[in-house]
Amino acid sequence: MTGYKSPPKEHQLKPGKPGKGRCPKGGRNKLSEAFFDALLEDWLVHGKDVIEKVRVQDPLAFVKIIASLIPRNFEVSTSPFDGMSDEELEVRIREINEELGDYFANMDDKGRA
Repeated sequence: MTGYKSPPKEHQLKPGKPGKGRCPKGGRNKLSEAFFDALLEDWLVHGKDVIEKVRVQDPLAFVKIIASLIPRNFEVSTSPFDGMSDEELEVRIREINEELGDYFANMDDKGRA
């Protein structure tokens, strides 16, 4: 049977050996850095014009690009309590209780304020 065993040691990839299927240590980072430097340089010169050209000539590609940039777990929240700590929530609950207490204290026997 073939395909179920590891290849012989002499055919296995060696870490950090150029020409053997692996980048030298740090090589991938240097390549990525060089790529992003070149991309940024080109973007600064042509970016806005290219966006407009793609938007006009290929709207489907334009929308796909935008969709690919939106996180998959994109959540929109409309709760006024989002971002409040437990302590802030406790303070707000106390304030509401005080406001309701004053409101109910001023009601007559028919429930009118």
